[in-house]
Amino acid sequence: MLAPMSSLAGADHRVLLGNPHGDHLSIALLGRAHPGSEDYWDGNWVLSPIAIHAGGFQGTIGATLRMDELAKFHGELGAVYETLSGAAVLDSMEDWLKLTVRCEPSGVLAVDGIALDQAGHGNQLRFELGGLDQSHLPPVLDELEDCLLAYPVLGTR
Repeated sequence: MLAPMSSLAGADHRVLLGNPHGDHLSIALLGRAHPGSEDYWDGNWVLSPIAIHAGGFQGTIGATLRMDELAKFHGELGAVYETLSGAAVLDSMEDWLKLTVRCEPSGVLAVDGIALDQAGHGNQLRFELGGLDQSHLPPVLDELEDCLLAYPVLGTR
């Protein structure tokens, strides 16, 4: 369900991709969905509302993402930044979000995504974030690293 953008206020850990005063995607990490669970499958779910502002659309979905998904995205995004080529994909298990960040040879980033308002089904928003280049990646990488330190991946597959 789309909610006001202000619903992400107060999050201790957040990842922001884009311009906070323009088109952007923000993921807030609010805590583990199954506190006390130490296993890979239950322990890595994190309450993570996603705010999207793209063109005339803006809102928040009350998603839960997995820390292993964010860790994989962090690694792929780091490789994109190092090589200025390729793509990084955040593809959530429950289909809340599929986000692709591609780096063009010029250093311009092509960012597109699909967000659902319910896990696995529901309304779908396809969006693009423009005006980004490789200089936008270091803060995103730092924020992802902070999130991974706060909520490390638990267990093994």
